[in-house]
Amino acid sequence: MNKRLQEATKSLAENPDVTSVGLGYQYTNGENTGQVCVVVGVKKKVTEKSVRIERLIPAKAAGHMTDVQERDIKAPRDVTEDLTQRMRPCPPGFSIGHVKITAGTLGAYVKRGQSDEYRILSNNHVLANSNDAQPNDMIIQPGKADGGFSGTDQFGWLEDFAVIKWDGDNGEKKKAAKFMWNAWRWPANMIAKAWGCPYRLQVQKPHAIDQPHPNLVDAAVARPVSQGHVRLDYLFNIGELKGIRDLELGDTVQKAGRTTEHTIGTVEGVDTMTKVQYGAGKIATFEDQLVIRGGNGSEFSAGGDSGSAILTMDGYIGGLLFAGGSGVTIANRISNVVALLGVRL
Repeated sequence: MNKRLQEATKSLAENPDVTSVGLGYQYTNGENTGQVCVVVGVKKKVTEKSVRIERLIPAKAAGHMTDVQERDIKAPRDVTEDLTQRMRPCPPGFSIGHVKITAGTLGAYVKRGQSDEYRILSNNHVLANSNDAQPNDMIIQPGKADGGFSGTDQFGWLEDFAVIKWDGDNGEKKKAAKFMWNAWRWPANMIAKAWGCPYRLQVQKPHAIDQPHPNLVDAAVARPVSQGHVRLDYLFNIGELKGIRDLELGDTVQKAGRTTEHTIGTVEGVDTMTKVQYGAGKIATFEDQLVIRGGNGSEFSAGGDSGSAILTMDGYIGGLLFAGGSGVTIANRISNVVALLGVRL
């Protein structure tokens, strides 16, 4: 993101009516004009007269015209037909999830670090229950909403996830909790030392990956129960992944997902900041996101497609689907997923 756009995004994001900001295409009467502009998303479009003057969107930003579009973004696209069934081995695109969530989508099989064993790639909110999971928690295929059961359908164990940072959580509560814990454990450890006891109370940090705020990814990896469960080729004649490629404005893309199965769309936004609604009133801001719109007025994704890999038409992975609403889909850039989780093909 260039500096002018970054500054304009920060300024526009201070408007409480704004849900996203990024480069995209202008729409007039529902038609894509092909004109590149700064697309400003709002929960609901209203007439100019009904907007308080301090909340009006300027006509220009970062040297581009602005276009206001409705974008009420909700994250868990985790809760229709064959992709909901139990599969062994299981191709990407099928239903999967942490044992406590409904269901999402198995995005891709990747490798990590020096190991040549495959890992499962999907969203944090699909595999790690939106930060509430622990390493080695059970992953089932299909997900619970599709009849998956912990007793018979275990597919893997959670390995790692990038922590989603919630808006308004400045860490003060965590600092206070840590201070209280340290204040409590100090006398206990002094007594243990005096009595020659070798054990000490310690603060145990969760095994998770930090990321900046605004967030870059909603992503996690899990270890399959068996490498024999892994099937690399996507259905719908997509085949195996050929590589990794960052996506650009105007690219035609496809995905295979649990709910809407195989869909084709266009990248209509890049370098986008978006505020995403999770459950229980939680909101998380993401930056450097991709915005995708389905072709011919069709939806590119729906609930249950979270975690789907966004692929080029020639088989390269370019993004990780995690949110959507108001006719658009939001995806993480694959380069950010690779950098934070340390994955490769």
